[in-house]
Amino acid sequence: MYTPKKFQEPDRNALLAMIAERGFGALVSSQADGRMQVSHVPLDLMDAGTDPVLVGHLAKANAQWRDLQKAAQVVAIFSGPDAYVSPQWYDHVNVPTWNYVAVHAHCEARLIEDREALLRLVTRQVERYERAPESSYTVASLPAEVLDRELRGIVGFELRIVRLEGSFKLSQDRNPADHGNIVRQLESSACPADHGVAALMRDRDSERTPGT
Repeated sequence: MYTPKKFQEPDRNALLAMIAERGFGALVSSQADGRMQVSHVPLDLMDAGTDPVLVGHLAKANAQWRDLQKAAQVVAIFSGPDAYVSPQWYDHVNVPTWNYVAVHAHCEARLIEDREALLRLVTRQVERYERAPESSYTVASLPAEVLDRELRGIVGFELRIVRLEGSFKLSQDRNPADHGNIVRQLESSACPADHGVAALMRDRDSERTPGT
């Protein structure tokens, strides 16, 4: 990932925290003929210590699982909030840009073929995302024949993270006045994603280096 040094995020814990918060990413692998395959899937971070892994599943009809069976390495891409930055928000003539957060996890893949391990995987995902207080839905509540059919229709996988890289482009290269005005403009926007970028900028004010 192209990332100027001023926007690189070296803090491994910050990168893992962003992955855990997002929980949904683009899984990229290479096919035997050299073409790239991409799927957008939930990816849950497990063992976020010294040897973190991502777990998820694909539909068996999605041929990408065969790439995971053969590939030496795959990439999982996580995107955080992003926002357009207008040149009108600077105290000098400039051009538009875009603030954003992105993390790439380079991983070694293996398939999860054991039925009980696959069941634990989907149960964990449902428990995480079935948040409505009034919801009574659980994987265990499914009729046995429905559960068996659904499990036969998916392929689970585990991605061991071997390298992380992150770009947190949050106007670190702007002078304090411009930086503060960008935050205020984003906070006043009607777009929720703009608010997310503004919050990240405020959180990282102490790390900002003055620029032009």
